[in-house]
Order: sequence, then structure tokens, then C-alpha cells
Amino acid sequence: MRKKSHQTIPNNGSCKLEGNDLLASTILYAVINTNDFTRAFASIIRCWNRGWWQPSLSSDRAQIPPVRCATMNTRMFGEVPGVRPGTQFANRKALGEAGVHRPLQAGISGSSSEGCDSIVVSGGYVDDEDYGNMIIYTGHGGNDGGRQIAHQELKRGNLALAISCDSGLPVRVTRGAKGDPKHSPSAGYRYCGVFYVTRYWPDTGKDGFRIWRFELEKETSDFCSNSVSGAGSVSSSPDARPRRVAVCTQRIVRSTAIGKKVKEMHNHICQFCREQIKTPAGFYAEAAHIKPLGSPHYGPDVFENVLCLCPNCHVRFDRLVVSVDEKGRITHHNSQYRVPEQTLRTVKDHVISTQYLREHRSRCQLVNIGDSSVS
Repeated sequence: MRKKSHQTIPNNGSCKLEGNDLLASTILYAVINTNDFTRAFASIIRCWNRGWWQPSLSSDRAQIPPVRCATMNTRMFGEVPGVRPGTQFANRKALGEAGVHRPLQAGISGSSSEGCDSIVVSGGYVDDEDYGNMIIYTGHGGNDGGRQIAHQELKRGNLALAISCDSGLPVRVTRGAKGDPKHSPSAGYRYCGVFYVTRYWPDTGKDGFRIWRFELEKETSDFCSNSVSGAGSVSSSPDARPRRVAVCTQRIVRSTAIGKKVKEMHNHICQFCREQIKTPAGFYAEAAHIKPLGSPHYGPDVFENVLCLCPNCHVRFDRLVVSVDEKGRITHHNSQYRVPEQTLRTVKDHVISTQYLREHRSRCQLVNIGDSSVS
């Protein structure tokens, strides 16, 4: 006698099944898994007679129509109308019903194609750091009972947060009662407003495994608090004009006396690609700190910690796509194309710290754990 299947329909969170749909689809999935099409057909007829399904029949078998489900056609970024920062919620269900954070369990709401629209900070990861208006948030994955037991990957929710950083998308932040008591509610959940992901990087967590960390800073400008829908209607009209919405994009470009001096020393020539950008207002380059300033790296603002880079190479360096070794050789990580050998451009009076270069290179290698192509 064949053992009955106890599997249920996989649900990745983008589809919500309710009532009769859930019961009918669960029965059908379990029966079909047994490869007994006679029983499958009988189940289809029973569901049909009860009004749950309307299958179309071919000459030899029933064609099962797609399961009806309520999908989230649009992802809301930014403030939810009518929900102000400080609003309390009794549980995750209430939080989801209000549209603040829809997943009932996952701490990250988002997709790897659209970005992240909301997170919940509730003390589930030992590496989280909460400073009030700034949060160092630990990505998801490899966690068991609050402890890290495996490496995290930059995919799914983690990739969604990275996309929000690169695209300047607002992220709603909610704190749970199990978070840092200085900033968390005593019970339930509190919506804390809109934050922006200012940067992200891999790190070795307290349990010795690779984690992905995301720095989020609270938005205080009213201009940037408007809501933006992720998906909209598509028009094929040649006269269609794009809809305008207020969106705030953040990209920190630090301007310090040290950075200005380094750029002048290199005549605004990129130390990686040798490009010199000339604009109507003069030459343009960016000062890139090898060891980032601020928490949790606390890199110094000194000549030895600054490079003169063009905007493209600056992004590649900050996103750990390229690194420099102690001999000045530039390595392109995860490049699908063969990149010509490059060396760091130097000038006589600008000495660069090999220690900071090693630390940066170790972060690049941390991204590629298990990849033997990374030296």
C-alpha cells in the first residue's frame, strides 16, 4: 500500500492561499505526488462539484488550472499612508494588515529584483547593533536560535537590501520587543519610520561565520517621506509621459581637506583607470577612504587612507569588486570578462597604507569564500 504524501504546496511568501483554495490545492498536490492519476482525477471532480475548481478536460486527462491566489502586485516603498512613526502594533499579523511589514516571520520584506521595502529589528541576530537613528543590521540566513551556524549569502532578502542601497530606496523600519531595550518597545512592535541603506559589506560575525551587514540611517527630511509604488501600469502609447514622484536618493561623497589635497596631488586622475574627468566647472574626482570612516570600521581621515578615484572606480572599490595588494596590483573580483592587468597609479608624496589595503582585500576575499579564483 502506497504511503500517503503529507507535503503541502510550497509558498515562497509572494502567494497567499486562503479558505477553499488552500484546502483544494493541498489535496491535489498531495494526491498528484503519489503519481496515482485515478485518485487525482477523482479529487478534481470532487473539488469541481463543490465549486472550488473549474477544470477543462482534454481527451485523456484533466488540465489543472493555476491555483488562484492573492499576490502583492505592487511593493510600497516609503511611508504607508495613515501610519505615523511611533505607531504600536500588538503582533506581526497587525503589522502586516497595516501594510507596514507584510511577512509574518521573515525580518526582511523585499525581492532580489525590486529591492527591500521594510525590515523588522527584533533581536534575532547577535551581530545587530542599534544606535537609534543608525542601525547596523545583520542579513538573514545561516541562523539557528539566534546564533550563526553557517555563512550568509548575498541573495534574496540580503540582495534586496543591497539593491535598496544602490538605488537609494527608502526602507521602513519596525522594532520588536526583543531588540535593544534602549530603542525597542516593551511589548509588541513599534513602527520607527523610514531609513536608508547607506552601505553594506561582508564581515566575520561573533560566531565565526561570514555575515552581511547593512548600515541604515534614519531619514528626517519630509521631502523624502513620500511613498513610491514598485510596480505600475505599462503603457504602449508613444505619447505616454512618465509619472513624477518625490524620491530621495542618498549617496555619501565625503569632502574633507585631506581628500581635497589628495585629489590635487593626483591632478584629479583616477589611480585605477587613469581617467581624468573634465566638467564645465573643472576637473572632477572623488576621495575614497580605504578603511571606511565611522562605525563599525572607524577608519582615520589621513593621507595614507585615501585614494583618488573616478566615480565608477570608487563604486567598484566600495562594493568590494576591486582590491589592491601590497605591491599595487589591482585585482578585479568576479569579473566575467578578462580585465587587462592594472597597477595603482602613485605620486611621490602620497604614501598609501599597506595595512588598510590588506584589510580591504580581506573583505573582498570574504565575499568570495570558497572561490579558489580569488587570491
